[in-house]
Amino acid sequence: MRNKTILLFCLLLLSSTLVAQTGFQLTTADKKKIVTGSQLFQKSDKVIFANALLWAIERGQQLKELIEDVDYEKMRFTMKYYLIQENATSYASQLTIQVTQGRLVYLVSDIKAQVSGLGGVLGATSFNKMNPEKKPKQKQMQDEFEVLNKVQLQNMLDYVEKSEMDIRRWDHFKNRRLEEGMTMKEVLLTLGKPIDMQTSGETTQLMYNTFTYVFMEKGIVKSFIQ
Repeated sequence: MRNKTILLFCLLLLSSTLVAQTGFQLTTADKKKIVTGSQLFQKSDKVIFANALLWAIERGQQLKELIEDVDYEKMRFTMKYYLIQENATSYASQLTIQVTQGRLVYLVSDIKAQVSGLGGVLGATSFNKMNPEKKPKQKQMQDEFEVLNKVQLQNMLDYVEKSEMDIRRWDHFKNRRLEEGMTMKEVLLTLGKPIDMQTSGETTQLMYNTFTYVFMEKGIVKSFIQ
């Protein structure tokens, strides 16, 4: 509910202008550190949403593990959003995407800096509790986050801009319903990333669980068990 409140605030703010606003810098809203902005595309809302969701799915290792909530009616989804630097600091946050009237609006919130070691995450510090004006190390973390975040968000926007998507099977995506003739992208939007994928020549077998298998030839679904 907290993030939805911030998102609505951002949407109201952005709706006051007809110019697309792409923002990557940390700002403060409702006493919380966030990153928010938008990009206008010459595509339908469904195509924009499908491409953004596919970008999110492809970031995960399997299934839709990073995605926490998808609302096809409101064209909104929320995902776990991780940024990793080569040093011991990584960043965990939540990314919310909203598509409306040809505009993709993004919100990065609940941002935390995580210090990791051999045993995993040693500790996490919320950006909301940081005091970068008095603590140079925290200022360095926030600056580093902005750089990493800009690269990833721009990557998403470029993906949405360049990728085309056939949305004739929109109801299949919503209802997780497979169909013969689907492409790999359509399968990913329907079921997410597979647990396992085996390829031999022009034949590919996707396994999702012990009850769901997809058999593809030349990139097209020929049969499935669901």
